[in-house]
Amino acid sequence: MPDEPVDLDALGLSLRERRQREGLSLREAARQAEVQPTTFSRVEEGRLPDLTTYQRLISWLGVSSDTFIQHRLV
Repeated sequence: MPDEPVDLDALGLSLRERRQREGLSLREAARQAEVQPTTFSRVEEGRLPDLTTYQRLISWLGVSSDTFIQHRLV
């Protein structure tokens, strides 16, 4: 994962919103994103994914890799 913290709430909400908007089951959304359904569910619930999973999920969402990164002010 990046050195900066990830906004897990925003990531989970974005996943859930797209899945519900498209009427997808958790299993179908996970299949499309190429992750396990249990992993998809955990990230939806606010768990931190590994880097590969993060990349697959943001790709599925169609957003930039830094969309959910909380940049620290120095």
